[in-house]
This record gives sequence, C-alpha cells and structure tokens, in this order.
Amino acid sequence: MPNVNIEIVGFEETERLRFEGVGLRSVSRMFGEAVSIETKVTLNLMFLDMGKVMRMRRLEEAEVDYKNLVSLSKTDLFEVEGVNWLKRYIQTFEGFCEGAGISYAEGAFLQIEEEAGCQSLMVQDKTTGEIRAIHTEEDPTFDITNKKERYDYHLVEMKVEGKEMVFFAYPGMCSWGIAFGVNKTTGMIQLVDDMYVKPVHSQGMLWASAVGFMMLDCGHFKTVGELVRRIRKLPGEKFTGGYALQMIKAGSSGARMKTIEFIGDKIVFVKPVEAEDRLISPQSNYARDEGLQGYTTNAVPPEGERWTQADAEAYVEMRERYYRLEKMGLTGEWLQKSPEETITLGLEMLAKPDGDIGRGWTDEGRPRYFYTGMPTKIVAGHFAAYVNKDEVLCYMGKGLPRPTKGREYSLSVKRGFKYAKNKIWEMAEKERKIRNKKLIVKDGNDSKQTKTG
Repeated sequence: MPNVNIEIVGFEETERLRFEGVGLRSVSRMFGEAVSIETKVTLNLMFLDMGKVMRMRRLEEAEVDYKNLVSLSKTDLFEVEGVNWLKRYIQTFEGFCEGAGISYAEGAFLQIEEEAGCQSLMVQDKTTGEIRAIHTEEDPTFDITNKKERYDYHLVEMKVEGKEMVFFAYPGMCSWGIAFGVNKTTGMIQLVDDMYVKPVHSQGMLWASAVGFMMLDCGHFKTVGELVRRIRKLPGEKFTGGYALQMIKAGSSGARMKTIEFIGDKIVFVKPVEAEDRLISPQSNYARDEGLQGYTTNAVPPEGERWTQADAEAYVEMRERYYRLEKMGLTGEWLQKSPEETITLGLEMLAKPDGDIGRGWTDEGRPRYFYTGMPTKIVAGHFAAYVNKDEVLCYMGKGLPRPTKGREYSLSVKRGFKYAKNKIWEMAEKERKIRNKKLIVKDGNDSKQTKTG
C-alpha cells in the first residue's frame, strides 16, 4: 500500500474529531452524538421559512426516499466482491441519525437537501505520471468575513472495520463522500463538487451522498467501475441530486485519476483535457459533459425559455470558473515539483486573487459584479495534494488559504469591474448566440422584455 501523509492546518482541537470502533453503525453513532447540536441547528435553519404543513410534507417525502433507499440496499445490485456497499451507507446513515437524536426522515432531508459549492483541479504529468490537485469547500450559507459566524464544520478521522478515513464534514452530513476525503487504507483521494440540479431531474432513488460514500468507501478504481456499471442498470431517474467526483488513486502500476459526473438518469466518466505535457481535470459546479449540461440550473436555457437574472449570473460565473481552472491547469508550473513544492504551489494557486466572479450591492441596491479569486468569502475549507505510485501527500486546511505575499486578496467589491451593470447579460447572450439560439431576455429588476438575437 502507498505511504499516505496528511498535514492538517488551522482547525481548533474542538473542530477535529477522532473515532475508532468495530462497526460502522456504532462509530457513526459516536459521530452523530459529537455533532448533535450543529446537526439540529442546521435542520432548524433549513425549516425556518417553511410552515408546519410544508415541513410535514417534506419530511414525509424524505421518509419515503429513505425507505426506497433501504429497499434498494436489500437487493444484490450494489454487492461487489462480496460487499454490499449501499448497505454500508445505510448502516452509517442510521447510526449517525441515532447518535444525533434526529429521525431517519430528518436525516434523509438533510442528506438530500444540503448543497455545497466547491471547485477543484487535477493535473497529471504525462511523463512521470505524478498527479497534483487543489480543491476548495464552499458553502453559500457561510461567510468567513463575518466575525460572529459559527464555524460548524469538522475535520474527521475515523478508524473502523480495518479502514482509516479522513474527511471534511459539513454540519448535518452523515459521513465521508460529501466533501474532500482520503481513504488512507487504499491511498485514494476523492474531491466532490456539487451540481446544481434542475428540480425535474432531482428525484431519483439513489442519493448523491450515497454514491459519494460508496466510491470513497471501496477505494479502488476497479470497484468504482463496477459500481458505475451497476448504477446504470437502475431504471428512469436514478439520482436525487448530482455530483462530480474527482478521484486520485496511488498504486503499484502508477498514480491514476478519474472524473465521474452524475445527474438525473446519467452517470458518465469525463475525459481529462489533454495538453502536450499534461492531462488536466478542472471542475466547478457546471457539468463538463455536454450531455449533462442541460440538467443543471446554470445551463443555457433551451429553445423557447428565457434567462432570469439568477440564471445568467450563475451560468457566467460557472463558465468563468471553469475557464480559469482550465487555464491554471494548463499554464501553472505544476510539473517537476517535489511533493513539498507541489503543496506550496497549490496553496498559492488557491490564494490567487483574480479570475472568479462574485456579487456585491451598490448603495442604491443594484448588483455589482467583481473578481474574488479562488479564496471566496464562502470557503470553509481547502485541500492540496501530490500523488505518485508510492506516495500520497495531502494538505487539509480550515477556511481560506493563506494569501500569497505581495498579492494579498481582497474580499471587498472592486470598482470598475468589467461585468458591472449589463455586461453579464452580454456575456450570457454571446454564449446563447454561439449555440444559434434566439432569446427573449427578462430583466430581473422589472417586467420589461427585450428581443435579442
């Protein structure tokens, strides 16, 4: 097995949780007990704007989803190499709920409804096979510049049933596979980027969090491939939610990387971008596979539909994020770096203060768009890694990465940003025209319609 070393930086002792035990259910119960308060706070916040009737209806739906998943786990569909990987997720989920003091329906609601942001990049040297990666955990409900903000995230180390896992945990999430994590036993890294899925494609039998759990739990690409083949056998809409899974595996035959995207009724392996000396895999919350792009809320509207302000903003933001990550992967000095130099470069990239898009507000209440870089205000954790066939070196950090000296980033609005006012619409419409579409644009501030195209 490869040598796995993890450096954990910035987390307070109370934010680091360690568990060890014999069974998944019992260890997950310990985890649930440890984060019970944060879990219940998160649940109450998600229910805050719901009336009693709506809350009951959503919990009833979540309970049906849970029972459907349990029924699916009782089949042999997810039994690979003598292990029922979905049943292991159910054991984990139920143990967590029992420890946290919430019902299975409430737990299911949390696993299904919670959405994160995130972005990641993997780069592989075509000559040496070495792989380097960076990742940010972004939560739209979190603002690191707010000094009164509670930090309810944890870095969890878990030893159970002969496996050792280290993972970043969002409040209310029951285990690994939902954010960045490392299977230390097999030498596999998994970085998770949430897909913003249209409601019509968000009600399948298999939870996205369950898929992420099973892939990291098995920790081997051969088993991952077989699980994907089994999932494709599910009829109709397969998934509740959608993820992009960026995976890196060390092994005797060399380091390997894979990207899986899944939404609705489709799960696909996405090929990396190939350059002369490297392969790169950039990922934001926008599907890279063209067949999946129409499933997301930040996709170009189909014929006959209109942009809304939020749709146009999300589309341009995700597109620009992807292009920036792609450029960083293609032009960054990633190759011929030692493991330690790789981590340093990755952290500098994570702290790069330009290229991303955020939104602020003028005194008149109008939106202004501005660069934020990878270190956005909603970054709750960050990750950098180096992997070869024998070694896995990871850096797991709390919140924002340290700024690059001399290029300190700012989290305030920048004046004169090129996407201010209507520029965002021009960019969105340019993409629309490229696809030979005609569109009636509806401004988010009033009901006036303008024909374009």
